[in-house]
Amino acid sequence: MIDEDSSRSPSPKEQGGGDRESAQSEGSELSSSEQVVGIGALCDFLDSPQRADPTVRFRITEFCRLDSGRMVEIRDTGFNLSTMLYTGNKAPDPDPTAGLTLEFLTQEVLNLTGPEVRPNGRISEEDHDWDELALCAHHAGITVTRGQLKALGYSIEFTDRVKQHFPTK
Repeated sequence: MIDEDSSRSPSPKEQGGGDRESAQSEGSELSSSEQVVGIGALCDFLDSPQRADPTVRFRITEFCRLDSGRMVEIRDTGFNLSTMLYTGNKAPDPDPTAGLTLEFLTQEVLNLTGPEVRPNGRISEEDHDWDELALCAHHAGITVTRGQLKALGYSIEFTDRVKQHFPTK
């Protein structure tokens, strides 16, 4: 579980338990009967936003959800946002999260986890690189194909502390 009083949130590898906000570390033992029922990204603060610090840092953990309810981490990444970006270059608000919404963050997560530019300069027409996600799952000990992952669709989730911090429409 995430420690709300900590200045840094633990990585999913450091989180224990079986709730939806924890992910098992790579190489965890999987039962041969467990099936992948979801794939997506979990967004959390990398560290708690600080007043007067114009940068907000986010950790993005891509995961496979198993039919047992467990989440298995398959890739860990993140991004930073500066208040100058989303306040129209006005003087930054003392609260670095002012002006952000969950809708805005969802798009940022999709930008980060979506298709990349290929070496030939073309961008994939797919929403995600399903082959790469299947390979990441394989490295985490999960046998699943690109087609199976694509059929599940990709979900964006937020930890409770991120949801509590931002308004919803």
